[in-house]
Amino acid sequence: MGLLERLFGMMGSHHGRRQGGGHHGGYGPDGGVPPVGAGPAGPVCPKCRAANAAGTRFCAQCGTGLAAGRCVTCGAEMAAEARFCPGCGKARA
Repeated sequence: MGLLERLFGMMGSHHGRRQGGGHHGGYGPDGGVPPVGAGPAGPVCPKCRAANAAGTRFCAQCGTGLAAGRCVTCGAEMAAEARFCPGCGKARA
């Protein structure tokens, strides 16, 4: 393997190879982000993906609301991570 192949082959990965586990492991074979939803203790923040305690209404890391709410315009139920109302399309207040 030539010098340029070694240099360019190492770009974008640690030590020239893909890491799927070990001390650089992630949440899957590609080291992706954890899934959104409820963690072992409580809800996982849809914005920063921090685990929060059960019953928490706001993320302890970034302050994002974790509880579903209602649209102030039409009253439709909105998911915690929704930025716009699924019923009328208005931006979340």
